[in-house]
Amino acid sequence: QESDGVEYIFISKHLFETDVQNNKFIEYGEYKNNYYGTSLDSVRSVLAKNKVCLLDVQPHTVKHLRTYEFKPFVIFIKPPPLDRLRETRKNAKIISSKDDKGTAKPFTEEDFQEMIKSAH
Repeated sequence: QESDGVEYIFISKHLFETDVQNNKFIEYGEYKNNYYGTSLDSVRSVLAKNKVCLLDVQPHTVKHLRTYEFKPFVIFIKPPPLDRLRETRKNAKIISSKDDKGTAKPFTEEDFQEMIKSAH
């Protein structure tokens, strides 16, 4: 179960769309009818506490982070071959979603195909 203020900060769809228009996200997207994004304010909040902010962003986002304000260290991790990735996801017992009754559903082949499709 995702908790507001722990894994994510929940805001209304209207506020999210307004923040997108006002360029308040490093990156954002939609997944299974929910919006997700990394806000500039959340990154700035971490940096203001003299902490390191670890981000997992799409490669095209890195160019927007290369600023005096953020000064990122960039690490690219090469994924394993597709057959190995499929096997590790199958054995990891990853929870991909929950059904209508709130029961956890394991990572499926459909989830894997969607992950590959979204990577391109």
